Amino acid sequence: MTHSLDAQLCYLYTFPHGGTAVPQPPAPLQKLKDAPYFKPVDMDVQLLEATAVQIEGIQILVQAYLYEQEIQLLECRLELKNVLSSQTLQLKERLQAGLVQTLVPTAVQESGLYEEYVLLLIPSEKINMSQFVTDKAQLLARFLRSQREVISSSDVATTLATRVHYSEKDVTILDWEGGVVIAVDADFQSEIEVIKIANTQLLRYRMIDQRIDKKLETLRADLAHRPRRSLLPSASRRTLQQILQERLTLLLDFERIDQELLMIGDWYTAQLYRAAFDELYMDEWKQTVKTKLESLESILQVVQDNFSVSWSFFLDMVQLVGWLLLLLGYIVLFFLDLRLY
Repeated sequence: MTHSLDAQLCYLYTFPHGGTAVPQPPAPLQKLKDAPYFKPVDMDVQLLEATAVQIEGIQILVQAYLYEQEIQLLECRLELKNVLSSQTLQLKERLQAGLVQTLVPTAVQESGLYEEYVLLLIPSEKINMSQFVTDKAQLLARFLRSQREVISSSDVATTLATRVHYSEKDVTILDWEGGVVIAVDADFQSEIEVIKIANTQLLRYRMIDQRIDKKLETLRADLAHRPRRSLLPSASRRTLQQILQERLTLLLDFERIDQELLMIGDWYTAQLYRAAFDELYMDEWKQTVKTKLESLESILQVVQDNFSVSWSFFLDMVQLVGWLLLLLGYIVLFFLDLRLY
């Protein structure tokens, strides 16, 4: 097999939806490969506008989706010749940078709150699959890592280690920033749909993590500017209560989705999602978010305890002042009685 392999590239960009969601009918659910088929996840997905852009003289089709009314996902498809050549590796990087500049909002680029993932899509009829993966391991690894230099054999093995097979004639290889899908009859959409869901989930974890950090910063600023006003229901307590309400809602939502993905009847989809979940380090993100959300409950308890202590201290002071006033009254009466006699 020479380097003159023609294939497709699929770039996925996921970022928070900045506009107001317009009601749209749900996107038609993509049929997955295995039977019986169960809907893999109860997510609200809307089909948005389809467009096309030109970068480096190449026509790229862009289909937009809206997930859960809050996350926009762009699926960008194009065809390339000689996909494993060194020139194409450089072109891949330029296309990736061009798509970000063209399609991802400037504010999102500046915040860094977006996910990008690239898939190399190869019809299995064009290759001898097992021989191809063995012979082109170095080139595939460099493609996935966007690296022009030769990669060590151990790094190649690590990069190509996560593989999921649906049959003997196809395979999906996943790494943390890209993947290779080899499928019969160019049937790639099942894999793309699962990876889209995984990237959406990852971004949701990151969005919650960012919201927690912003709330904590607001809390810190509020406490710094209100050191002596703990007797009143401050913005700090209201902020924490809002975060805890959000915490409960989002944790229940994530747990529900995870449980559904574990219980689906489609074994291949579940296996593929688990592989993507691991490669995107979502367990670490999920644990980080959970730890932060749980720690907020302890912080709220400390604030409430301080409020109770402050209120008790206030009542004690009121009682002390009352006794002092009463004592002063007795002294005044005592001296008045002395003057009368």
